[in-house]
Amino acid sequence: MAERLFPCRPIELDEFDSLPIVLKVSREFPLTPAQLFDSFERGQDWIDWVPILNGVTWTSPKPHAVGTMRTVYLAGGVEGLEEFIAWESQRRMAFRFTDSSLKALQALGEDYRVQETADGCRLEWTMAIDMKGPLGWVVKLLRPVVRRNLQRYLVDLEALLLKRYS
Repeated sequence: MAERLFPCRPIELDEFDSLPIVLKVSREFPLTPAQLFDSFERGQDWIDWVPILNGVTWTSPKPHAVGTMRTVYLAGGVEGLEEFIAWESQRRMAFRFTDSSLKALQALGEDYRVQETADGCRLEWTMAIDMKGPLGWVVKLLRPVVRRNLQRYLVDLEALLLKRYS
């Protein structure tokens, strides 16, 4: 647990595209939207497909909905409190950080949109970040690397789920 958490600016869904750093990736999955969303609700699954996550704790009971909270623990001892601002089972979920142990983080939000396709489903993932100071410039410069990592995470998510559902 982080010693101190700093408040993040609360962002709304319509602000994601206006933040200084916006990363978008997508992937087709040979899985149903229900299978994908089931994975989103499992804390351990996040740790298995997002290597920078060391822990996920849901702090709100099921059923998850708008207003649900969870705490994430990232590499380097970074901790974040997340509030879900969209939750449509099998279609969409989005969250924003309310607090973070990383003082430079002004705002962070992620939006996961799932669309059914003829062969399964398509996931569109948007990550929006506002950081101040030198760390913000570093993240901006590393956007292509971060985007590639996010795309690789989706490959890992698919492998995890195919192993479960095959």
